[in-house]
Parts: sequence; C-alpha cells; structure tokens
Amino acid sequence: MVFYILGAHDHDMYIKILIGWIGTHVAGIIMAQENELGFTGVATGVDLGMYKVSGCPGFTTSEILMGAFMKAYEDGNDIISCSAGDDSGWASDVAAEAASRIVEAGVPVIVAAGNSGGLGLWQTASPASGRGVVAIGSVDNTVLPVVMTRGEWNNGSLKNGFGWQAGSPVLSSNVSLTLWAAGKETDLGCNPLDESIVLEGKIALVQVPKSCGTDVLAQNVLARGGKHILFYPADGS
Repeated sequence: MVFYILGAHDHDMYIKILIGWIGTHVAGIIMAQENELGFTGVATGVDLGMYKVSGCPGFTTSEILMGAFMKAYEDGNDIISCSAGDDSGWASDVAAEAASRIVEAGVPVIVAAGNSGGLGLWQTASPASGRGVVAIGSVDNTVLPVVMTRGEWNNGSLKNGFGWQAGSPVLSSNVSLTLWAAGKETDLGCNPLDESIVLEGKIALVQVPKSCGTDVLAQNVLARGGKHILFYPADGS
C-alpha cells in the first residue's frame, strides 16, 4: 500500500494525499491526462507525490499514518485525502485527533468512511471520525439492476419479446434459430444428451444445471451440434 500525495507548488493548483489501491483510482480521476478513451481528470494540472505508510502486506499502524499526515501538513499541502483507516467511530481516536488538528489548522482532510457500515453506527473508520474531517462513503443497493438485450420469440402466430444477457463469445450480429427446450426444471447436468437429439441450427433453452457446471452442459450441447445456449435460473430471477 502506498500513501500518495497529489500536490502542486503553483497557487492555482491543489494538493491531495491518496492511499492504497483505491488511491490509485482516485488519482486517475483527479489528474488523468488526455487519452484515446476521450476523458480527462478534473484537475489535470496537479503534481502527484506520495508517502509510503506500509509494506507489501498492506497494513499500517496509527502512528505511521499519523506521521504521514503530519509530514503532509508540514510540507505545505493544500488538501489531504486518505483512503485508509481502522474501524473506530470515535472522534477521540488518536489518528482521528491528529486529522482534526490539521483541519483546525486550516487544511481540509478527506477520508474514506470505511467498508464496515453494515456493522452499525460505530464502525466508521478512523481518521474519518475526526472532528471537521470530511468522511466519504457510498451505499450499495441490495438489488442491482441489469441492462439486458432484447430478443424476440414467435411460434408463427404469436410474437413476444424477452430480455437476455450476452455470454461469451458475444454475438457479432443477430441470429434467428429454432428453439429446443429441455423441459421446465429439467436438470441435464453432467449427463450426455441422447444421440437422437440434433441441435445443429438450434438454440438450446436449459435450466442452469444443479449437478454440474455450465461448461460441462455446454460441451454436451456442442457434442450434439449445438452452438448456442440460453440458460435460465431455477429461482425464476
């Protein structure tokens, strides 16, 4: 884990500390230069420095973290941001107290609130729990929306749409195939398909297997000439 400082010496620039794997991500958001993907960071003119606070295992201690904060302050940084901490929730935690004093001295401190919110109110990370420290966090939905591709089925007289998620390899163009259905709640699993089944030019509609992996079932479909599969879950989701 590396403690980064995003800094500048010009008066119209900003300085920031970033830490660890997330810190590398944040550094890119802030100062990414023009690139072939067509985006730039929000402050492309800044300089990037760093303070190392831990070794390869990725652990540090409060005193080392405090030392980095104090060094960053003494070096004249304008903004300090840290993506590391320890579950505490108390403003009196020693690292939180150090961050609070830097804020009182006029330097904004921004710290990740941590990843233990599910454990309750008192699991905010320190030094994010410091007085005047800006604690940053996010919320994950318990149900995640999925954007699906629209398909259409018909039996000659009736047509209807349905949604599906692309697998691998991704289809490069639309295809129209005859549907072969294994039967509702049929677990084909690891069993080879009957030799009388011919799947060439068809798409197999099968439930996600319970007794074997989808890769084995795919091999069984391939053995009968099939090249396309639509899996559906047993729980109807």
